[in-house]
Amino acid sequence: MESDWVVWCVSDVDTDVKTPYNQSTKNSQLREYAKKAANHGFKVALSSPCFELWFLLHFTYTTGILQDYDAVSKRLSEYLPDYQKNYDIFGLLLDKQETAISYAKKLKAFHIEQGKPDYMNSSINPNTNVWELVEVLK
Repeated sequence: MESDWVVWCVSDVDTDVKTPYNQSTKNSQLREYAKKAANHGFKVALSSPCFELWFLLHFTYTTGILQDYDAVSKRLSEYLPDYQKNYDIFGLLLDKQETAISYAKKLKAFHIEQGKPDYMNSSINPNTNVWELVEVLK
């Protein structure tokens, strides 16, 4: 009997985009991560540079490189001035969910147009496929 369960691994990229060695190392780690997840039948939702990019996309579309969590947090504070990690902001974002999905899909198309279709690459920044998980949950 086949299970209806799907396991998703949600992760940040968390790399220093200014240091090519770090990107190379991170890309090797990401490929290994994706391989292990696939071997176990898991799906991967990845955000670069951090999960908060998904939150930011509820308010604005951007293709500009966001160096790290601090850069994303600074942009996010324009819309959620009191945001802190581990705050439950689901209720604040719910009515903007379709906007975030649309912006994330647009971001994916942008990277594909730039010749960067592989989201398991730390140089593809900003980037997230969390929208795929959200669509499954809906």
